[in-house]
Amino acid sequence: MPKPKKDHEATMDEIFGSFEWPIYELLEKVDHKLSVVTKEAGVAKIPPEYRENYVRSKLVDMIDQISENREAKGKGGKNRRKGA
Repeated sequence: MPKPKKDHEATMDEIFGSFEWPIYELLEKVDHKLSVVTKEAGVAKIPPEYRENYVRSKLVDMIDQISENREAKGKGGKNRRKGA
């Protein structure tokens, strides 16, 4: 990734800053749900490293799906189905 110019960083800080708190609150809720998932997996004796890798993989996949859906909507395409 190219190194950002100082003015780009300042502009991005300003733009992101206006969304930072709502994003933070949503991520806190997600963190709570993921904590429950990992605790239940621990009770089921799933090793910590496996739990972490599994959850990380699922999150990356969900983010990709959300991004693909957003891009498809912008192009007038169909949404990707859950679990597809």
